[in-house]
Amino acid sequence: MGYRVAAVVSLIPVSGGAIGLAVQAFGKDPIWGFEGFFDEIALICVGLLVALFARDRARVHAGLAEAAPDDRRVDDAALVAIDPERETAKLRLLGLRSAWIALIWPAVLTTGILLLVLGGSGEDGFGKLGVLPTAFGLVGFVGSLMSAAGWRARHRAVQSTGWRPARATVRPDYEGLGNRLPPATYLTFDDGTETVVRSVGWSIRSCRRFRKNPGLRVRVGGEGANMVVLFPRGRISRRPYAFPAQPELVRSPSAHGCPEARRDSLSGKPALLD
Repeated sequence: MGYRVAAVVSLIPVSGGAIGLAVQAFGKDPIWGFEGFFDEIALICVGLLVALFARDRARVHAGLAEAAPDDRRVDDAALVAIDPERETAKLRLLGLRSAWIALIWPAVLTTGILLLVLGGSGEDGFGKLGVLPTAFGLVGFVGSLMSAAGWRARHRAVQSTGWRPARATVRPDYEGLGNRLPPATYLTFDDGTETVVRSVGWSIRSCRRFRKNPGLRVRVGGEGANMVVLFPRGRISRRPYAFPAQPELVRSPSAHGCPEARRDSLSGKPALLD
């Protein structure tokens, strides 16, 4: 309940920042720069970050509170009932969706550049408004292209290897805030083979929510740098959740009790546990 209240309260500074930005932009004497719209945009960004964090925590806690003892059996049954060919085809659709989104970002980038060029940089100009759409357009375009290429490569890899049953245990990385890595997913296949994978840099998909479910039954497709872990459900939906992953090599336990991992850059294949 506390996280939900925090999510609602955090919208107050967002609204205040939006109102302040409108006043600055459409007032008789608009003021740009550090003393103008910068404060309002910072207020909006901070409020949105707090709202997203609180909303995510509220969903996680709600899922833990509603968890039943037979949830594992429900997940296992759902994973057994999936259609492998359909889930493979969904990987191609994810790549196509990223490619279509990539076509939108050049328009955002162009809008930002036009604002920078035509808006002027004086006190009465609005050219500085083009900084944000220019940055978002450039980053979004590159990220969408990487996402489209990544899903396309994984679709081909899964077509070649198919889906293999495995058990997954998600463990957060506690190496420190300065060098914090994404959660590590430890996979144990039916033949006894073990490997550890982490998320890729071009995707915002995460497996962190499954850290409370050790030994969760999953399916694994692809190989090497193009691996996909298919969890029985997503963050919100009960449909299977495709998580793009890449292998890492586990060496030895650290002082904090968690294994130290590094990417196997030599072979690029799933790394085995020592």
